[in-house]
Amino acid sequence: MQGAGIACRRPLLPDVSSPGAGSVIRSDGRIRAGALIRACLDDIGWPLRQAARRSGFSRNRVGEFAAGEPVNPEFVEWLCALRAVHKRFPSPLARSIVVAGNRPPYRRHEVFRAITIIGWSFRFLAQGMGEHRTALLRHLDRGGALEPRSSRWLEQLETGHETYPRPEYRNCAMRTGGFSDV
Repeated sequence: MQGAGIACRRPLLPDVSSPGAGSVIRSDGRIRAGALIRACLDDIGWPLRQAARRSGFSRNRVGEFAAGEPVNPEFVEWLCALRAVHKRFPSPLARSIVVAGNRPPYRRHEVFRAITIIGWSFRFLAQGMGEHRTALLRHLDRGGALEPRSSRWLEQLETGHETYPRPEYRNCAMRTGGFSDV
């Protein structure tokens, strides 16, 4: 049950060569925050709605961030950290996946727990593994397990998402001197 990497649904970054697309890179050489957020969401495999659910920000606010509005720095750091995990482990065939160890392969329960933590649909997981979702689901329903490489890949992504919990939303305008930020 090994396959190629996760196929992109559609590119989220504007094509710099097309007229009217706008520049991804600012005049000082830094990447625009909106372009960075869209690239992070694309690499993680999340639409705006899933990013909103996972981050605690509203869907409209995440859309504003992706459009280039002023951004919460904790949100960008969190997304970039998750993107780094997904870049390091892009597919079950990545060289960075270490299969050694005595952990049993993921079965149905572990697979669904992992995709819930990651924020993927089963369809997106099956696509990333290069498997047909119905065949994979039937295999897991019959008590089957994933192959060791696929299990370690999913485990690494799950651990990455648990390592970087969502940022705390703080409204700086509402802070008062008498209260702590705890």
